[in-house]
Amino acid sequence: MQSIKIEGDRQVVFSGSVMRKLLTGCVILFLCNGAFADYRIWLDRDGNEIEAEFVRELFDKVTLRKKDGSEVRMAVDEFSELDQKFLRVKVPPQIDVEVKHSDWIWEEPAGGDGRDNPITCHKVTVRVEKKSKRPYTSRLYAEIYFIAEEVPEGDNMILAWEEEFDFIFPEGSRSSSYIFKTKEFRTATDSLYENARTSGETYAGYILVVRDVEGVELLHKTNVKGKWADDPEVIKNLKDLWMRGRASIRSRHFDKKTGKKVKVPRTPDYSTPYY
Repeated sequence: MQSIKIEGDRQVVFSGSVMRKLLTGCVILFLCNGAFADYRIWLDRDGNEIEAEFVRELFDKVTLRKKDGSEVRMAVDEFSELDQKFLRVKVPPQIDVEVKHSDWIWEEPAGGDGRDNPITCHKVTVRVEKKSKRPYTSRLYAEIYFIAEEVPEGDNMILAWEEEFDFIFPEGSRSSSYIFKTKEFRTATDSLYENARTSGETYAGYILVVRDVEGVELLHKTNVKGKWADDPEVIKNLKDLWMRGRASIRSRHFDKKTGKKVKVPRTPDYSTPYY
């Protein structure tokens, strides 16, 4: 039996230490406003020049800010062909993401100890939607991390699965979208290894990051509890953990404060059977 669960989530851009917050505060402003670091010369269709930086695009209108602080609003089709191409290639649109998670129970046949080992199977569908009318022809890159909690409850977390995908929005509609479906991954509340019980895991949520072609983070969305799930340094370490421990979930336990690998917890007395 399959049940669909749409879980509550939160959407953030960055968080972390005080110093990181100070540094990334500028990045947040950059991303929220769509601002570029450098001023450039923009041309309208009549060849008039405007030296300004990009601020935002809303309802097919682009806002530019001059060096004196004044702002100019222009429709996308009022720009020169070259600048319209620049907008299509270099200025990412506003995006929104919907994540749907489904799970079901699969009873693994009883092992040598006569116990069934219930396993939960998971699949996730990610829908990325472009909210603006303006075409955007560059590729976007996304990575999604699926997080599990240790069973019995512990201080660390587990990277249950990771997938990456890239895409280009189709042109010709005001609101286009891209849909990505993950492979099936599993969690098991009981895990046996060499006749000694190790930690099992239970699904805790996801962390999703979308970046542009230059690696700038456009969106960071998660429903995992804890500020650590918003920390870009943790995400970097989770990516490294997946690359090194992809072969086995038993090697993907991590410290949620840092995202770095920790040892798999074991029951102290392995001579006593677990029932």
